[in-house]
Amino acid sequence: YAGKVAAIADATGRDAKALVAGILAIDTIFDPGLAANETFRKAVTSALDGLLSDDPMATVRRNLKQADTTRLKRPARSA
Repeated sequence: YAGKVAAIADATGRDAKALVAGILAIDTIFDPGLAANETFRKAVTSALDGLLSDDPMATVRRNLKQADTTRLKRPARSA
C-alpha cells in the first residue's frame, strides 16, 4: 500500500483533507463505514494537518501531553 499512499500524497500535496479522503477511500485498509464516519474523518484530518504544518513537532508534543492528561483522567477498572 505504500506506493498507493505515496501516489495519493503526490497528487494531493499538503492538502490534509484531500489526502485523508484519498487514503480512507482504500477500502482494503479502511472499512467503508469507518471511512464515512465524519467524526473519524475530522480527527484524522486534524491530526494529519498538524503533522503537515510548518511545525509538526508542536503537534507531536501537544498530542503527547494530551495523552498523558487523558491517561491520568482515565477511571480505574475493576477486576
